[in-house]
Amino acid sequence: MNEILAQRYHRQGDFYKEALVVGAADWMTAYSGNYDWSNGINFLSDNLISKDLEKLFDLFNNKNPSDLERFQLTHNTIKKAAGTEFAGTAYLREYNYAKAITWFKKSTNKKNYKLILFLLLIFYMRRKSHRHLKQNLLLQKLPLQKRCKNKCG
Repeated sequence: MNEILAQRYHRQGDFYKEALVVGAADWMTAYSGNYDWSNGINFLSDNLISKDLEKLFDLFNNKNPSDLERFQLTHNTIKKAAGTEFAGTAYLREYNYAKAITWFKKSTNKKNYKLILFLLLIFYMRRKSHRHLKQNLLLQKLPLQKRCKNKCG
């Protein structure tokens, strides 16, 4: 599967389907029973962006998948629950906090949800304080630039 289908999906830009193929190959080779750190999960977290993860989630929710898609979805190390958490993480990486919270709310692991909300708050505060710091530095530079223009120009 990895040799043919994954490469074809990659060339087409269907990275979410490529992830499913990698996860299905893991499942077929009985990837040591540890689905938390399979190649499919690693591919999902390392290579997919939010729009790809939304497409994957849509595929999980598709009422009429093709026979190949049905096989890949049911015989896979990548599960729907992992897709929701990775989608939330992808939006977090893109600083889209509102969408990240929406996706984390879909998670079945409510214990992680509280932790993630706390981390979102920290990231938001850091980013806000960083932006505030940048604005202060720019304001401090402005009088210096004016003085330089008056003396130099």
